[in-house]
Amino acid sequence: MTKRDAILVAAERLFSRNGFGLTGVDALAAAAGVTKRTLYKQFGSKEGLFAEWLRARDLRTRRSLLAAIDARAAAPGDRMLALFDILAQLAGNPGFHGCPFSRALLEFGDAAAHEASRQVAAAHKVELARWFTAELAAAGVADPPAAAEELALLYEGVLQRIAATGSADAAHAARRIWQARLAALGVAMTEQSGP
Repeated sequence: MTKRDAILVAAERLFSRNGFGLTGVDALAAAAGVTKRTLYKQFGSKEGLFAEWLRARDLRTRRSLLAAIDARAAAPGDRMLALFDILAQLAGNPGFHGCPFSRALLEFGDAAAHEASRQVAAAHKVELARWFTAELAAAGVADPPAAAEELALLYEGVLQRIAATGSADAAHAARRIWQARLAALGVAMTEQSGP
């Protein structure tokens, strides 16, 4: 493992748990087994490291989510229900501390010093919305962007509730709500009821 990779592994553990502000450069360097000088040489700053970590996390999150949905369902309506089944699994993951992209957007506000990280976090949300819109269009929904906004609200709410409660209840409730909404939108589903 390269020093750069070791730093990114340490960043995954510490930024995921503590966010940006509560994670010190000393702790990052110690966890990676490198000096602060090496960390700065690799990423320029703590902000540079955070932005790079978010980029890697974005790709990994979207790829793993899509792969998990592809493995569970083929029909568009079923794929959108599978999304909530996958989110329910986060409740049993002790490493889940909430959506790092939402956390970054809230933590940084409009601080210019964190613009690179804010852009990565915001782009993640935009890409998810595009994907939701494409799935809804494939399902034949009349106004995919409007329905995608509804889906995004449920998705974001579930992530926040799981982080707050550690329970999958919100994912199951959102699945039932979304199943009823899909039925109202005329989307075919092979499943008639959720967990």
